[in-house]
Amino acid sequence: MIGRLFNRLRGRRWLEIVIPSLLLVAAVLICTQQPTILTHMQNLVWDSFQRNKPRIYQPLPVRIVDIDEDSLARLGQWPWPRTELARLMDRLTELGAATVALDILFSEPDRISPKNLQNFFGNDSNNTELNDALSLLPDSDAVLAESMRQIPTVTAYALLGDERVTSSPATKHGIAAAGDDPLIFLRNFPGAVSTLPVLEEAAVGNGAVNYVPDSDNVIRRAPMLLAHIKETVPTLAMEALRVAQGASTYVVK
Repeated sequence: MIGRLFNRLRGRRWLEIVIPSLLLVAAVLICTQQPTILTHMQNLVWDSFQRNKPRIYQPLPVRIVDIDEDSLARLGQWPWPRTELARLMDRLTELGAATVALDILFSEPDRISPKNLQNFFGNDSNNTELNDALSLLPDSDAVLAESMRQIPTVTAYALLGDERVTSSPATKHGIAAAGDDPLIFLRNFPGAVSTLPVLEEAAVGNGAVNYVPDSDNVIRRAPMLLAHIKETVPTLAMEALRVAQGASTYVVK
């Protein structure tokens, strides 16, 4: 009888070791593999917190110059002439803005620039006087570029999931890696749509306007860095912060 009791206790001790070990292995696998059901449950909990008790707004020295219905009613339909955008940039300079981040893709020349209007009217002899008058007017993209040089400006570009590359975005920053190469952790985009060179050259920062949604196509986080081919690139918000602080390099850990 004593032998049977000893065997039972020994069996229980074996279970006390095996069961916690199995639970530990299962927990590690769940944490490392991130199964879809677990990710979905985490997102549901996060969304519930955001709806029931959202984060209290903290005032920051950031202002959004919005292109809304009131703006369209005052200034006309979009896109506005680049000369109008230059006027807005000049006004921001007067108001003392530290940095202006333009979350607009200026990938093509202003379609209503005097130069493009000349091309539109062509060589029609009936429009000679009009073409002569247009030739005396400055190019609107050049006017905007000059206004951008008066204030620290960050331009935008869009990264693409395929290999279409209109032109590689200009690099305005340095990258220093402390530890592993950050490229192995970043979402990679092989293509890009860049801003016009005349505007890109006038800017002191250049950032991507991409976002990376979760599996349910909901945006719950904003990336700070992305990858374009074999280069680590910042997003527009990060470039605006870098330029505002007068920094030249990102240190990535």
